[in-house]
Amino acid sequence: MFRSLRWRLILPFSLLILLTVLLSGALSAWFTLNRFDVFVTDEGRMAAEELAPFLEAYYAYHGGWEGLADLLNTPADSLDALDGLYPAWDSSVDWIEVAAGVLGIDPETLWDRLDQNSIAEIATDLGVDPDKVVEAIVEAERKAIEEVVAAGGLSSEQAELEMKWVSEIVHSYVYEDGYGVAEGDSSGLEYPELSKTEVEWLLSALWGGAHFLITDERGGVIFDSTGKRVGERLSGSATRMGVSLADPRNGDFIGFVLIPAGSGYYSTQQMAFLKGVMKSLVISGLVAGLLALVAGLFVARRVTAPVTALTQAAQKLASGACPGRLPVHTQDELGQMSEAFNRMANAIEQQRDLRIRLVHDIMHELYTPLSVIQLEVEAIRDGLQTPEQASEQLQKEIDALRKLIEDLSLLAEMEAGETRLQREPTDPVQLLSDAMQRWQPRAQAAGISLNFVPPSFTLPRVNVDPSRLAQVLGNLISNAIHYTPAGGRVELRCETAATPNPTRDGASPAGDASAYVCITVADTGDGIAPEDLPFVFERFYRTDRARARRSGGRGLGLAIVREIVERHGGEVWVESTLGKGSTFGFSLPALSGAMSCG
Repeated sequence: MFRSLRWRLILPFSLLILLTVLLSGALSAWFTLNRFDVFVTDEGRMAAEELAPFLEAYYAYHGGWEGLADLLNTPADSLDALDGLYPAWDSSVDWIEVAAGVLGIDPETLWDRLDQNSIAEIATDLGVDPDKVVEAIVEAERKAIEEVVAAGGLSSEQAELEMKWVSEIVHSYVYEDGYGVAEGDSSGLEYPELSKTEVEWLLSALWGGAHFLITDERGGVIFDSTGKRVGERLSGSATRMGVSLADPRNGDFIGFVLIPAGSGYYSTQQMAFLKGVMKSLVISGLVAGLLALVAGLFVARRVTAPVTALTQAAQKLASGACPGRLPVHTQDELGQMSEAFNRMANAIEQQRDLRIRLVHDIMHELYTPLSVIQLEVEAIRDGLQTPEQASEQLQKEIDALRKLIEDLSLLAEMEAGETRLQREPTDPVQLLSDAMQRWQPRAQAAGISLNFVPPSFTLPRVNVDPSRLAQVLGNLISNAIHYTPAGGRVELRCETAATPNPTRDGASPAGDASAYVCITVADTGDGIAPEDLPFVFERFYRTDRARARRSGGRGLGLAIVREIVERHGGEVWVESTLGKGSTFGFSLPALSGAMSCG
């Protein structure tokens, strides 16, 4: 089944459609997942702007991005996660003891009064400036931090930033409500509630899936919260959408932060959408393939049906049967193919009929003279006539047989291309003049007027074999005389034309068109029936078989005319009106520059 032309058309067509849809879907998915690699939305830029201050603080505190990845991988509910943003050390300064010393009271009394008043209010009641308390605690913390720096627990940059935060915290501790000191522990250094809230927001945002990238000024990724793109280089458009980061200590540029979208950063909803699109593409590809298969079946059937009909008709024709004609429904290549087969079938049937007729005609042409010869021989044997009396009739029949054989041999040689033409530039007017003189006596004997109407303009010469052209003119003039009754007229003409067959091409001979020389032989005989006109140049074809036998015609003269003219590169034609006469014509290619006078 799959070896038939129909399936060989359907399968590639369907597979091509299916592969096209699937390939387009795969390319779309790849382009979406990979080519839309990293891009920043307006929402992402706003989130990056909120994230930037915390990253700047982290960089200033740690001097780089080391440890940030570990911090992001710490569980969000772990309190120790907050320690990642601050140095790992504990202050040994007892703020209550320092404040009590400045106020001139014992620490226990100060601690008891903190339940109702702030340190600043207590200092005011005791006549002490609260700023002196702040300065004393800050100075104590400075000395403690310097000891930690000397021991290698903090860098100088971290110590500087720590002192900035300590000053703010101590001021809040003294003037407000003392918030930040752990209960039961007056020596622990804590941070204000606002800082904790901000840090917790930062971590919750990061742990909630807000991935971010940090790039250098050329777009190189120096940190990725997912750990996937470190070392890659982003496009300039993505970098331009990032938020610039600056070191709080000196204002130096430290990178761009981006909250990206794209491959590797899709949310759950986006991934679900992409999976849905991929599923839809697969389903649409299968549906498209099915529709392509149905369409392919329809198209292939329209294509292969005429081919199948042609094959069956050709097989019938090859077996000798007479096939019906193929239906022609379209004017495309398939319709033209069917029309060409119908013309070929018609031509084959005509040739078959002519071949059968040829066999019968040859049998008849041979049988008639042989029968006469047999009768003459029997008459001699029976003594009914003398050999001298029969010899004339025997010679006539033998000459007829010889002429028949010569004509058949000439046709066979011409069709096989074995006859060589002795071409030479020839004056067509001279050819017609010689032919008229040769056939004038016979025309006069038959009571027929034979005339040559010379052209009124100069004719070009033709490159022909004069003896063969004389044979062509002799056959045409002989037929015209045979089939024209006494008192009739035969007229010879010679013109020029632009086409080889003026009657077929709708052009009339004209003096200024010299591509071809056209010669016609017209008679006023009985004419030829329309149904016989297409076959008059076929061998052994007779329009009036009984009269042709009486006049000695064999039906080969016009066939020889056609072969000789076509060997010279010309064409033959005939026009006839029943009861009024016929005009036989032929054309010959003209020689440019070779002229003859009419």
